[in-house]
Amino acid sequence: MLKSIQLSYCSLLVSLIFRQTEISGMITNQVVDKDSMANFQVHVIDKSDPIDSVVVSYKKSYMFNTFDRYSLNIVLKPNHSGNFQFSLPITSGAGKITQLQIFTGKEYLISKEYLIETEDRINLTICKKGDQLTLNFSGKGSDKYTCRRNIELTYDKLREGYFRYNANTRMTDFKFMDSISNAWKLETTKIINQNKKRIGILAYQVMQADAQNQVPLRREQFYRIAFNKSKKPEEREKIRQHYLSSPQKPITFSDQTYTLSYQYLQDLIRQVQTYLYLSHNGSQYSIAEVYKYIDVKYQGVLKERLLMQLLINPMFGGIEMEEHTEDYENCLQKALLISKSTQVRYEISKKLSSIKKGLNVYNFSLLDQNGNFVRLEDFRGKVILLDIWFTGCTACKQFSEKMQKEITPVLKENDSFVVVSISTDKNKAVWLKSLSQNTYTTNDHINLYTNGLGADHPLLLYYEARSFPFLLLIDKDGKLFSRFNASINAKDLIKLVQSAIASD
Repeated sequence: MLKSIQLSYCSLLVSLIFRQTEISGMITNQVVDKDSMANFQVHVIDKSDPIDSVVVSYKKSYMFNTFDRYSLNIVLKPNHSGNFQFSLPITSGAGKITQLQIFTGKEYLISKEYLIETEDRINLTICKKGDQLTLNFSGKGSDKYTCRRNIELTYDKLREGYFRYNANTRMTDFKFMDSISNAWKLETTKIINQNKKRIGILAYQVMQADAQNQVPLRREQFYRIAFNKSKKPEEREKIRQHYLSSPQKPITFSDQTYTLSYQYLQDLIRQVQTYLYLSHNGSQYSIAEVYKYIDVKYQGVLKERLLMQLLINPMFGGIEMEEHTEDYENCLQKALLISKSTQVRYEISKKLSSIKKGLNVYNFSLLDQNGNFVRLEDFRGKVILLDIWFTGCTACKQFSEKMQKEITPVLKENDSFVVVSISTDKNKAVWLKSLSQNTYTTNDHINLYTNGLGADHPLLLYYEARSFPFLLLIDKDGKLFSRFNASINAKDLIKLVQSAIASD
């Protein structure tokens, strides 16, 4: 997919890339046989807009998102002739260039998801004119790169056509939804099938897996929008029953494909969540239900990878999924028992070590709006609801509204309870403005600031907080009582707080 991003976001991403490069620098220090490298020669042609730099983001296998601590990021600058080269280590036969970012002045363009294999010898020419990016591949192994780029360009056309046609006007027509979703997938898979003999078995499978999720709007999104937009109960029931009675059959791929196609894992988890959402008639479902569904339906490496995404990757949380500490911890324990991958076991064990009930909470020390330091130990003897948020976060705003309307009126007279509200805004003025508007917090809360560090503050890094609001309930001794998400209903949260207050 091709995107044009403005400078403010660009600067944020560049700082993230450099931080991740330092973290993943250990990867580049590994001894890799020269025959287990993929080599790239790149040339920026003369008629291209001036290109400042190119950032290559690479993974040996997908663990989480495009950028995480398993990423190897290389920042490259063309020489005076517009040339540069780089090599990537291949330790398991294949890897993925998750993003190729072409920086030009205040903007950059992105190309994604290129499978790389041992002994690839790729010549790449780049030409950027405005918001148009031309990439031409040649050399050993180049067919799969060209195929992938053609899929990307086809997706861009489908996306443009979707918005031009304004398909939203027919989102209550589930037959239309099925037909257009299938048509989109056919357009991308047709390109892959035409190139099957040239790109090899693994590339064919990985691209087919990625294609299941690379559509302007997934089938699950269609049905959710239709269900939520429908006003009549009979219409909602018709849409619900049609989805539940016509599940998509999963496509079987190799185990290595599951480690290289994050797109496919996304697609399957969204299918499970939509199935449960509609099974509950649009009401909440628990993380334990999602776990059970995956545990029963899938096997082997695919099950392991899906469970890890569900339990570790915050992208797959949501306002509709209940996630209490006890359920979450039980799911992590069960996943740890069945996981065979060393990396997966490490991630699950690490998460368990930070969310187990009774563990000491990170002893933070943060500034309030008056410039005074506030520490966790200052609240010894009180139950603390820790609410971490940022300006612009819709779920944070919704949770704050729930607190103000349904929870605070019940608990505000109890001296043993306090809400500590921590903003991850990097700009202090933005934080102060949000405080004055009472949108994400109130003056009754203890309002603290991460001093411009945002998500890089040690408190957030300790808990690997990537999804917001990030919520913890802390007991009177400064130990974790419960981890929960914003979907918790008011009555359950009030009971949880009262239970913490009553406990010794």
